[in-house]
Amino acid sequence: MSTSILVILAIYFSPSIKLQNSLIDGIPAFANHGQEITLTLHNSSFGSLTSGGGNQVSVFAQYALNDNSIVGQTINAVMEVYAPNGTLIRTSSYPDGFIAQGSGGIEGLETTIRDRTLQSVTANVTFRDLTKTEILSNDLRVDLTLVEGVGTSTTPGESVGTEEGLFGASPSQ
Repeated sequence: MSTSILVILAIYFSPSIKLQNSLIDGIPAFANHGQEITLTLHNSSFGSLTSGGGNQVSVFAQYALNDNSIVGQTINAVMEVYAPNGTLIRTSSYPDGFIAQGSGGIEGLETTIRDRTLQSVTANVTFRDLTKTEILSNDLRVDLTLVEGVGTSTTPGESVGTEEGLFGASPSQ
């Protein structure tokens, strides 16, 4: 037998090689991160604050789990806010994460933009592991235009992460 046929047979019959997105004991196994959770937009706003200076960006994402091994785990959500020129201006996340519910749910992120000259921003939300290093979801991109004179507030019963900063910068910008 030639060497190439032996290699092909070894790969074909090897139990340690798994296909991406295969089923293991009826649970999807995701070889690539970013597919474990699906995000869709629940609601969003970009409006002036009723008190204090600046404008508030709020994005509430509805999520569904595609990987049952995440149920009950503490995970995190990160919102990055970009100026119209593509510059990252703010980040927001949960200080201590939140528990992933098997039935999915709605999680919200908010941040204050101190630059009142910005009339539009783009928010990008991803769900990540607790340490915020591994992406577990699709990117949820939301283009927002400032609504003047409308105070923003949190919808009752929805969780909101508000830890702010620009990758190590101080929260006051």
